[in-house]
Amino acid sequence: MIENIKVGCGANKMELMRSLALKTALVRMKLKPAEVFFVKRCYRAQVLAGAEEICASQREVLEKLGLPWLVLRACEDRSLVLFYDVDALQRIIADDDKWAFLSQCGYDNRTVEGTLDCLCRRFEECDFPHEIGLLLGYPLKDVVGFTCGESKPSYRGSWMVYGDVEESLKIMDLFRQGAREAERIITQSESWEACVQQICALNLALA
Repeated sequence: MIENIKVGCGANKMELMRSLALKTALVRMKLKPAEVFFVKRCYRAQVLAGAEEICASQREVLEKLGLPWLVLRACEDRSLVLFYDVDALQRIIADDDKWAFLSQCGYDNRTVEGTLDCLCRRFEECDFPHEIGLLLGYPLKDVVGFTCGESKPSYRGSWMVYGDVEESLKIMDLFRQGAREAERIITQSESWEACVQQICALNLALA
């Protein structure tokens, strides 16, 4: 993206914008229901107090992404943020097998809001609840295998694969394709609006 955001952190804010645009692209493409990663709280020394303790500049950037987001954990210099697609999360929750697994992990409200509330509580209980993999688009069999501590994965890639590898490898390849296309678009687009439109227009699917 050539467009510059001429407020607050200046060039550093644009760096953050580019990074977040790439990391959330698969959610925008509808390839992943959600994505989670740490976001620096601020490139400036000053940190402004707030309900979620993230600075005004960071909040502005997150909101400009145009995706629902939720702070799962606020650390001293960064925040763990979940970006998500409501419809995609709803489809996961509506799947009986996936909901049965989430229920075993303590989820008891079969709505997107209730599921996210429980996810936040789970982050208070443990460092990184493994069932989040289901919300990130990983196959149920792989999330169950990893969560239950099965001894030997059948493949090690973007995540641990358990059992039959074919479906998992197809999904990994799809995610890689999407990331490559998003990086190309972000590099070539002359404005944020054009970047978003092109990313959303991509039509990648499992073969």
